[in-house]
Amino acid sequence: MPDDDSDFDDSFLEALEKAFTPQMEVFGARFPELATEETRAIIITEESGPIPPGEYGFVEFYCNDIKCDCRRVQIRVCSEDRPPDNSWAGINFGWERVGFYRKWLKASKEDASEITGASLEPFAVNSECADCFLQLFRTHLITDQEYVDRLARHYRLFKQSLKKTSGIRKLGRTGGGRKKKRLR
Repeated sequence: MPDDDSDFDDSFLEALEKAFTPQMEVFGARFPELATEETRAIIITEESGPIPPGEYGFVEFYCNDIKCDCRRVQIRVCSEDRPPDNSWAGINFGWERVGFYRKWLKASKEDASEITGASLEPFAVNSECADCFLQLFRTHLITDQEYVDRLARHYRLFKQSLKKTSGIRKLGRTGGGRKKKRLR
């Protein structure tokens, strides 16, 4: 949490804390086949910086609070020797425009812009390579609109799965109309 010299007002910080308190759940727990097929990976073939050569998966985690509509993903950069609970980097990514997060958080444009786009997860234990992975994510993954659309689709599937397992359905008519019964 920021100290007292923070530029953020208390209501924004409370909304942000509320928004990111729920547990994050790996997408593959609910959709293992789809996660296996569609998880992005980057292969570093040569020693050319702080990231050692190897294959790095960008594993998706979503908020499992049914009432939350944050439209964000937490990416944990993993490798064979560093699983999600000890990942190389935790990256937050919000794909919506600033206006959506401003309304959702009831925050100023400046505060809402802080959670739009990609940033390192402040509560994650990030490795010394985390900034480099964030830069790779920004330059090679989220510049691909198909990938961004896939994350949004995975988010919707994940949230629908939560509602199905909890018994909550979307309200509204599904066709044909329903007669109302008057109680006396």
